[in-house]
Amino acid sequence: MKLFCLLLLLFPVSMLGQHATIVFVSDIQSTPVTVIPPVDGISFWAARIRMPLDANHQFMIPNDVATPGIMQFETYRDVVKLYVRPGQSYRITYMRGRPLAIAAEDAEGQMALQSIYRNTVAGKADILQRTGRGWTYIVRKLEREQEEQIDIFKKLLKKGKIDAGFYDCADRLAVVFRAAVMSLIVSRESRALTTDIRNGKYNEVAVFRMENQWKDMLYQCNVNFPKNRVSPYYRTYCANVLHYYYEDFFQYKEGLNPDVDTSGVALLKRRLVNIEKYFAEPSMKEYMLAWEISQSTATDQAPVILSAWDYFEKTYPRSALKPYVANAVKALRHPETNINVAEKAPASKRYSFLDGITQLEKQFNDTAAYIVVWNLDDATCHQALAYIDESRTLLKEKGVELAYLNVNGHGVPGNLEKMIGFFKLDGQHFDATYNLMSEFSKQYTPEKSGTGSIKLPVPQYIVIDHGRITSWIAAPLSDVEGVKRQLAGVGKPVACRPSF
Repeated sequence: MKLFCLLLLLFPVSMLGQHATIVFVSDIQSTPVTVIPPVDGISFWAARIRMPLDANHQFMIPNDVATPGIMQFETYRDVVKLYVRPGQSYRITYMRGRPLAIAAEDAEGQMALQSIYRNTVAGKADILQRTGRGWTYIVRKLEREQEEQIDIFKKLLKKGKIDAGFYDCADRLAVVFRAAVMSLIVSRESRALTTDIRNGKYNEVAVFRMENQWKDMLYQCNVNFPKNRVSPYYRTYCANVLHYYYEDFFQYKEGLNPDVDTSGVALLKRRLVNIEKYFAEPSMKEYMLAWEISQSTATDQAPVILSAWDYFEKTYPRSALKPYVANAVKALRHPETNINVAEKAPASKRYSFLDGITQLEKQFNDTAAYIVVWNLDDATCHQALAYIDESRTLLKEKGVELAYLNVNGHGVPGNLEKMIGFFKLDGQHFDATYNLMSEFSKQYTPEKSGTGSIKLPVPQYIVIDHGRITSWIAAPLSDVEGVKRQLAGVGKPVACRPSF
């Protein structure tokens, strides 16, 4: 009895038996929030998930991390960073007209974390380059900003507001962001410089100065330092060094095959070789290979990537990154590499053009339907479609039709047939006209496009129940439990759809 009373004093009753969770609340975001959880403490983009907000403008996910790391929440207007520790619960409130609020044991540290990089790497590089100042000025300004940021965390650590792990993570974030900005600036200047000694515009002094800038940057941020993988920008930094120093500037300066094949396949092969060569630390080699494999989606590169994947599986059989790389590889196995399209393509009612939301709804006046809004040439959509088998079976059991709405026009010729065949996309297929895209843009925040065209964030999922859209942001088909919850609402009264 005494022990029980002691436990009640140490732990509030409300906390007993509860699992650690992370709650995100926002009335600003209308589309799903992209969440990038840490993978064994590593920031890895391929692990991202898209979380729709419910009727209460929130979602909740379990905090099942085993190793502390950074979890990012990407909205259409901002990025919220959270240092997540095992067993801890967090609540992020991001409401219109109010400052960001984070409820956590280390709340002061979490709020300070938001100041480490408010700009993107490219945005910060643009600001510094617009000053017209030289390399020395840029380096010193970035160093001062980094010192000011880290000083905040030193004080928090001294006061016991954060632990040593939090401090180390913040320090790595600041160091890597500075290095990523520097690497982008150097890359831009390096590409504008003639490094081929045979070219009449070759300037030996300028090349010497550029080489010193590269070395200065590499001295300040090592590409073989695994702790830096906690930062979402470490891959940006390492990729800039790999692509623009080792593969470009260094190759020409040393006279190493300046006339080699520059096709996509040839470049990819050399990149994989250079990862082996320049990333000597085993966990860094694993990290860079995982990134390269998971981000390479061009169909002509498939044989090279699949070969690299076989090597990765054999070399790193217990890699925490392996499941996410496997997702990308599965989506990459296009019909032309391992499937006879004519044999595998299902019978589909397809290629109808829809000119508006009302026309879309009328297609399902007598039934319920789950609509996948996708871009047939988009790698993220391919990855999402690779894991819909369970939900597809569930929809069939519930009598709900599964249909697909392509928002990319015709895309690459022949790709729709290949995607239908490979992913077994039986059901109705529709193409969205510009008018339908315009109406959709009032529901989903469009991505910026330099051509003036409308580019929607995909994939999205819509539920139609007997001629009326009941959910604009339905659960992704890869989330079977989410789809079950979504279907529980089919047949309920529909909220009025906004007029256009």
